[in-house]
Amino acid sequence: MEKMKRIEVSSHALFEERCKGLGVHDDNVESEKFSNLAFIDIIGTKDSIEKYLHEDNTKHWFEKEHPNVLNLEFDDISEDEFEYNGIVFKGFTNEQAKKSYDFILANENKDFIICCRAGISRSQAFGNFIHDYFGGYDSTSLLGTPNYYVYTKLTREHLKHKGFKLGEIE
Repeated sequence: MEKMKRIEVSSHALFEERCKGLGVHDDNVESEKFSNLAFIDIIGTKDSIEKYLHEDNTKHWFEKEHPNVLNLEFDDISEDEFEYNGIVFKGFTNEQAKKSYDFILANENKDFIICCRAGISRSQAFGNFIHDYFGGYDSTSLLGTPNYYVYTKLTREHLKHKGFKLGEIE
């Protein structure tokens, strides 16, 4: 019987705690020990983090590029761009959706550890998408309400990959 793959979705703080607990970092994330894991780390854009959330943590756990690590920066909004109190929030782009889909496809036989600031919306969209379209995943950590804008963009990439013509709706 094939082992059930896992999707872990959490807040950025719990993601960092999990990575520390595993002992995974830039220097060993590609090692045999972690070859069954793929990491998706989503943070907001620099302006939204610093000016709206008044935080200074604008860094990903993994600072280098790796085949099993995807770092993304976009805000938890349901449109391409939104301005509020002079701060421009940036949504999930079509380019990010394509890059994300390609990453998921390249790592589809691995366990996924996914985070965003709170672990409720953006990361849940990724977790739900992987669960719904790639099968064989335990979904016990998929408890939040996903950002459907992100989920829809990932779904469009999946449909394009499967050969569907979506027209000029992008």
